Amino acid sequence: MNWKPLLLMVVLSQMTCHQVPLLAPPGTDMSCGPNPPAIAAFNGVSVISCLLIEGETGTPVADGTVVQFFTNIGRIPEQGKTNDGVVRVNLEADGRSGEAIVRAASGGGSLPTSSSSVTVTTAPVQRGVAASEAGSVVALSGVMNTAEVRVVIGNANARRVLVSANPQRITESRSSQITATVFDEFGNPVAGVPVFFGIGDTTIVGPSPTPTPTSTPTATPTPAPQTNPEGTNTESLDSQGTPIYTDTNGRATDVLRTRWPREGRQRSVTVTVTVPVNNLTGEVTVTIN
Repeated sequence: MNWKPLLLMVVLSQMTCHQVPLLAPPGTDMSCGPNPPAIAAFNGVSVISCLLIEGETGTPVADGTVVQFFTNIGRIPEQGKTNDGVVRVNLEADGRSGEAIVRAASGGGSLPTSSSSVTVTTAPVQRGVAASEAGSVVALSGVMNTAEVRVVIGNANARRVLVSANPQRITESRSSQITATVFDEFGNPVAGVPVFFGIGDTTIVGPSPTPTPTSTPTATPTPAPQTNPEGTNTESLDSQGTPIYTDTNGRATDVLRTRWPREGRQRSVTVTVTVPVNNLTGEVTVTIN
């Protein structure tokens, strides 16, 4: 029996099942960027794009070049393959907030022991951009071609909070809706941020409502403002101290309710808002009667 054809078939099958992955050649410039650079902690997705240019020829690497990906927060595919020198993978949020550091690597050798040899970029990668302008990294001798990008996930990018009341003066309804809106540094709403509502100072600001006069009224002097007079703790919030998380519009809403009598003197109540992320605070004043 001739074993040579059978042996050849076995060798070919092994080569087919265990193909060596195509890696970037030494000296390849790799530049990566996220789009967008900030995502929500839940269901947020950022597209990580990397452009690989061979250092010697200045041309894109071969199609199918394998690039490995790593991240400290979130989920990302273990690897992707280039097409026209570009590889794209999705970084998906996993509910945790913070700064995701995504590293891409391709080629032989070992990863750098320090991130000091890696240039970070926060701008999306575009074809035709010079490597030095896109945050690329030239591979060192015996070191993998690598690049890093950073993506802000969740409420870590909260920078400002605005507070409003509707209505700002309580009359017949005896309640007011308090809304806190959280923004990032670019003015975009931030979802998933915990907001704590509280009641601050109460101050008498005017006299009691007077009935419609039947004769010539006499002047009633306005009393001086009093802060936190005894027995005026008549307001409450529906949240009762538990956090309310912002929605996709960056808004968290609570309800201020008062038991202050309608015939009581006019007073003001300060509602405070605290966002533990980056120690953000805000307040709004509501007038009663």
